[in-house]
Amino acid sequence: MIKQPYVRSLVLSVAMTALASAAVADTTHGKRYVGASVTFPDYELRSESAALTGLQGRVGGFLNEYMAFEGRAEIGVIGDTIANRDVDLSYSFGPYIRAGLPLDKVFPYLIVGFTRAVVDLGSPSISDAETDSSYGVGADFEVLNLTISLEYMQLIDKNNMDLSGFSFGFTSTF
Repeated sequence: MIKQPYVRSLVLSVAMTALASAAVADTTHGKRYVGASVTFPDYELRSESAALTGLQGRVGGFLNEYMAFEGRAEIGVIGDTIANRDVDLSYSFGPYIRAGLPLDKVFPYLIVGFTRAVVDLGSPSISDAETDSSYGVGADFEVLNLTISLEYMQLIDKNNMDLSGFSFGFTSTF
C-alpha cells in the first residue's frame, strides 16, 4: 500500500511533469505524443533479483526532429518474491530527454533523465525508495497511425537498489 507522503509527492511530481511536458509540447504543434507501455523491470537487492511487470504512461513533444522531452509515470501490476518476501513496484516517475536519428519509419534513440522509484518489500510493509539518473536505448517504429516502441533503461542504480529492464509500448501523435 502507498503511504500518504508518497501519494502527495507522486501526484505533485506527475502534475509538474505533465505541465512541463505540455509547455514544451505546445511549441511542437503536430509533434506531441501520448503513449502507454508494458514494462518488465528487474529489481535487484544485493545478489537476488525479482522480475516485475508495470504499466507506464508517457506524454511529450519533439523539440526538433532529433530531440524530444517527455514525462513518464508507472505503476506495478505484477510482483515477484525475494527470500520468501513479496516484492512489488509501487510506482516510478520522471522527466526524460530522448535524442535520436529519424530514419524511414524508424527512430532509434538514446534516452537520459531522472527516475524516482518506490519498491515495496513484503509484509510488514517496508519500502525501498530511491531517485537516480537514468539512461537507456530504444527505437520507435511507425506502423499505420501508431508508433511502436521498444526500449531498455537503467532506471536506478543506487545504494541497495538496482532497477532496469525492457519495455514495449505505443505512442500516438496529436
